[in-house]
Parts: sequence; C-alpha cells; structure tokens
Amino acid sequence: MKRIFIGYFLLVGGTLWAQQPLEKQIKESKYAIDSIVAARKSMLLKQLASVEDLLEQGKITQEEAEQLKKGFKTRSERQTKQLIYQQAQCLQGQLDEALKAIPADSLFATKDTLAPAQAYEKVVAQVDSLSRRKESDTYLRRYVNRWDIYYPYLALGVLNLSSAEHFGDKRLSPLGSKSFELGLYTNFRLKKNDNLLHLNFGVSWLYQNFKIRNNLFYDREGDHTRLVAYHNELTKSKLRLHYLMIPVDLEWDFSKDKVYRNASYFQNHEGLYLGVGAFVGVLLDANQKINYQQQGDTYKTIIRKDLTTNLWTYGLSAHIGVKGWSLYARYSLAPLFTGNSKGEYPFMIGIRAGR
Repeated sequence: MKRIFIGYFLLVGGTLWAQQPLEKQIKESKYAIDSIVAARKSMLLKQLASVEDLLEQGKITQEEAEQLKKGFKTRSERQTKQLIYQQAQCLQGQLDEALKAIPADSLFATKDTLAPAQAYEKVVAQVDSLSRRKESDTYLRRYVNRWDIYYPYLALGVLNLSSAEHFGDKRLSPLGSKSFELGLYTNFRLKKNDNLLHLNFGVSWLYQNFKIRNNLFYDREGDHTRLVAYHNELTKSKLRLHYLMIPVDLEWDFSKDKVYRNASYFQNHEGLYLGVGAFVGVLLDANQKINYQQQGDTYKTIIRKDLTTNLWTYGLSAHIGVKGWSLYARYSLAPLFTGNSKGEYPFMIGIRAGR
C-alpha cells in the first residue's frame, strides 16, 4: 500500500515527474474504483427500495425488512471491498514495474514545489465531500424525507358573488373586482415510495376588493345588507376585506423522477400537477372606500360600519399547473353577509406563482 500512496503523490506532483504512462495507469485505476463504488451504491439503493416496496405491500414484516436491509448492506460492503482490493493489486503490480525505472533522488522536492500538490489535494477533498453529501441527500430524499420546506407563493385573481338569483352580480365590475394572496405552503408525500399523491397546506393573507358600479355602495337596512344608491355621484366605490387563510389541498403530481449518479429521487412541481382542496379563513378587517366630487373638490372616505360581514370564510378549491405556475378556482360556502335572507357567496378564478 505504501507504493500506492507514492503513486498518487506522483500523480498530483506533475512538476516533479511527468511520466505519462504511469499517470494514465493511476487515473484509470481511480476511475475504475469510482465506478465500482458508484455501481455498488446504485445496486444497494435499488435493493433497499425493493424491500420498502414489499414492506409497504404487506408481503414482509418490519423485522424481516430490517434483516433483509442489514444483509444487503453487509453483502454490498464485502463485495465492494473485494473489487477494490483486486483493483489495488493490479495497480500495485503496475507500480512495481514503473518504480524500478525511476531514480530515487528524483522524488525529493522542496516545500515550495509541494504547495501546488497540497492545494490540489485540498480541492479534491472538498469535491469528494460535496459528492458524498449529495449522495446522502439523495438517499434521504428518496427513502426518508417526505416533507418539503415552506415555500412562498403569490396569487392574483378576479372575484364576484353568486346567489340564488344570479351567478355573478352585474353590479360588480367583473375585472375590477380583484383578489391578492400572499402565503407559505409545505408539501407532504403521502406514500413513502410513490410520488403521485401529495398533501399541501399552509397559511396566507388574502385581500379581496369588490369594485361596485352604478353609483352604489353597501349599507344596512335593518338586518339586511344591500347595495343602495349614494347621495352623491361616486367616482369610486369598493368593499375591501382582509382574511387570514389556511388552505389545504390533495394533489396529484405527475413529475418524473430525476436520476443523479445512477440513483433516482423524487421531484415536485416539475411536470403536470392538479389538485382539489378546501380552505378556511377568519376576517381581519372590512371597510368601504368611496370617492366623489363636489363643487370641484374630491372627497375620499373610508367607511367602517357593521355590515354583518361574516367573520368566517370557508369553501372548496381546485387547481391545475405546470412547474411553478397554476390556474386555480375557489368557491366560498359561507355567505358574505350573515344577516341577509338570500346568501351571496364569493368565488374567484386566478393564476398562482410558486405552487
């Protein structure tokens, strides 16, 4: 083994010795060892995955699965050592022949001359460390880690109201009534070794802005909240709502597995995905903004009046997307106002970035 280390020293010390045939032999031996290790790791990962599949299908018990895993790991380690030992013997024979033709005094070098070799060895060690860490992350991603970290997302949509009398109130601007949502979500893979089904959930802030047309604004008449005419000509009339939301989705993700160094791992939102879900939210603030002009002056008023706005919102949702973009729809099962005999239910359609 001492001669093998001398050979690797000669490889990185190109300024001391440039015997191309021996350098080629050492490189080829290193590539062969790397290939052996990668191939054995890939085979072990596939064997472990097969054991997990059998366990998930109920064909073997947890104790049998652990025994099988231990046996596969032990056998893989033994076979890897045997193959590396054979490769080392082959390299040692090549070194014996090559070292006989090298004068011993040609191997001595000053500290300055060794500096480039030491720097090279440091870089190689860093690269090997990163490679091992990536392989470890791949293993965790494929077999252990079923959670994603929290990701931000942004959603923009148009909204309106549905009731027993109409689906979409014509007194509201169809494009001027908008929603804006900013939130965080996480993704959980429901099956350990199957990437199809996921559960998404998170928290968000939702802003809804109903733009009202025809010189109308919301006001209470007894227990009912209605759109009534304002006593001045309005240039702007809006009902603005702020919610704290908790969305939950069941999602089918058709993203393909990615292969890295002969090991596959799951990907999320890299292909087509679709989902259905529900949401619940609590009202944080509700107000109206009205603008009008009188005798050349512009008046801007914020009205905070109890319109019996529902404190809670909840309903159903659906989405379809590719990569980081998706189209979504929501329909509230809670009426906007609690005092009205005929409920008006908000719904929205929009585009979402980030999930």
